[in-house]
Amino acid sequence: MPSISLHNQKIQVSLKDVDVRDIDFETNLYFKGMNAIFDEGSNSFTFEKPPNLTHLLRVLTDTREFFEGKGWNTT
Repeated sequence: MPSISLHNQKIQVSLKDVDVRDIDFETNLYFKGMNAIFDEGSNSFTFEKPPNLTHLLRVLTDTREFFEGKGWNTT
């Protein structure tokens, strides 16, 4: 199950509990399109600090909806 967290106003999306075979081209394309940086060591994507609260909420909402569309629950 992916988890979304906020640390120092940076969004981190952990995929450590997701089977590597489920992280497909669509998933990678989504995060790259949102300018997220992938860290292989923690199997997570990190978004830079959003410029404002509206952008932060959009990223959080869009990411959650993306996961729901794949049938993944999030924490």
